[in-house]
Amino acid sequence: MTESQIEDVQTDNVKINEIQNDIEKTDKLKLDNDNALIFNQQNENFQINDDTLDIILNPHVYTIDDTLKELEKSVDVDYKNTLIEELILVFLKDDILYCKNIQERFPKLLDLLKKDEIYHTACILISDIVRHKPIIQNIFFKLGIFELLKFKYYKPTVSVVFGMCYENKEIWDYFYNNYYDEERDKANELMCILKNE
Repeated sequence: MTESQIEDVQTDNVKINEIQNDIEKTDKLKLDNDNALIFNQQNENFQINDDTLDIILNPHVYTIDDTLKELEKSVDVDYKNTLIEELILVFLKDDILYCKNIQERFPKLLDLLKKDEIYHTACILISDIVRHKPIIQNIFFKLGIFELLKFKYYKPTVSVVFGMCYENKEIWDYFYNNYYDEERDKANELMCILKNE
């Protein structure tokens, strides 16, 4: 092959490569356009209904509701206690406690105190929720939390009392006048803190 023929072949190869690149670019543009068209068509058909939007905006409400339903259905005490521990994690986000939708679930949380087999874990949940939060303490007070306490389970009950009364003199005064028992409570460290506060 002569030098001139080699140059012609190289030139042809360059042209072929350029043509192939142009074809690939055209195909890619066509594919991108097709994908964009499909995406737009899908988005035109995609609508978020009110229920889906509510779940997106209020995931904690649905988590709490689902967990409470699961608690009602279950007969396994260990599983129930595990579910309450999961609720404790949900309620660690203090800001959700001030949401009206969450506060509407408080009576169901208090119902957990009525069941002896989960009373201890329910006390931990509620004491964590109310501690250092006067507004939340007042809500639970108005819901009648003290009427549900069981002093036969002394330690978890005192945990709730401490959570409810710490830094809330009005609630402590109410508890002291109606539930405090000198014989039972005088030696308890948490009760002494409340009494001397």
